[in-house]
Amino acid sequence: MTNDTHMTIHDYFKRAGMGSDMGRHLRKRPASNSGDGDDFVRLLEGLQPPPQPSIISSPIGMGIRDYWKHPVAAKPTIREQSAPSNGTASTRNTFGQTVSTEPKPSIPETRVDASALTPSTPETQKNTQREMMPDELISDSIHAAADKYNVPAGLIHSVIRAESNFQPDAVSRAGAQGLMQLMPATAEELGVEDAFDIEQNIDGGARYLRQMLDMFDGNLKQALAAYNAGPGTVRRYNGNVPYQETRNYVSKVLAFSRQYAV
Repeated sequence: MTNDTHMTIHDYFKRAGMGSDMGRHLRKRPASNSGDGDDFVRLLEGLQPPPQPSIISSPIGMGIRDYWKHPVAAKPTIREQSAPSNGTASTRNTFGQTVSTEPKPSIPETRVDASALTPSTPETQKNTQREMMPDELISDSIHAAADKYNVPAGLIHSVIRAESNFQPDAVSRAGAQGLMQLMPATAEELGVEDAFDIEQNIDGGARYLRQMLDMFDGNLKQALAAYNAGPGTVRRYNGNVPYQETRNYVSKVLAFSRQYAV
């Protein structure tokens, strides 16, 4: 029975649809002389639903109520991630074993230098030099000849530029050959077997230039004139060669030499 402001326990269960069963549950326990609070606890205990059958014997599977009464722990999946204490990534396989998934370090490709397996000989060193780019081989040959004959490298550069403009296979109308334009007879006297070989040509030309400098007491203009027109021509004209071609050649080499800071 209710009034305007209060609801009794009977009214609550009646509105909840349990009015017909309330009396049956209340009759399960005898009235007690204890306090009202204890009676209310007993009343609620008497309203507990009847025990449900075991989930194992249930022919239709597990209901939601059975699941909450008997929770089942979920099994780990095959690729369940875990975080070991060392911080590396791992997984668990079907047997529950921890398997590291840390990527294997890549092994750098090992390259073997074939030249390191071959004994170094003068011949192999020569072949290696010939495999270099022409510009690099020319530069190395110039510096080697400059050190060998005590001739400024810039001066050798200037003579090559004026004679052939760095063309190893250049041939003049008079028959001069190679970078430093050696005449065949002069190349033979200098021991040059192949005037078109970059190393031999530069070595022979630098050696001949050294001879001209020594012959004319270090006079660069007369030495260059002798390199172009021959030492006999320079002596014949007492160092003042009248040929315009020779004079232009000397002026050109000297101008190039200043560019190479000679």
